[in-house]
Amino acid sequence: MGKKLILLLVISLPFSSLKATGCSTEVRRLADDLQGIPLTQRQTQQLASILFDARKLCFAQRDIKAIGLINKARKLLGLKPSTGEFDWENVPLESLEIDD
Repeated sequence: MGKKLILLLVISLPFSSLKATGCSTEVRRLADDLQGIPLTQRQTQQLASILFDARKLCFAQRDIKAIGLINKARKLLGLKPSTGEFDWENVPLESLEIDD
């Protein structure tokens, strides 16, 4: 249940008002990376709090601070921090295709 809450929080970001900023991209990457990661109740609560704050910063277009919080969430989950840049070398092109 907690993981669904986190994914809902991530998905509910107002992406249309963010104009595909680095922040919104990083939130999407985090959501993708969350797939298959079991979360404890404590991790779920911490992650929800961090993402709530990141969401506010994204909405205010304060991307650098938001990405800092997103990296804090990534660290909490044992994921590699993000630089805010797209990693073209390590992402297979097939994963970028959009199914119609």
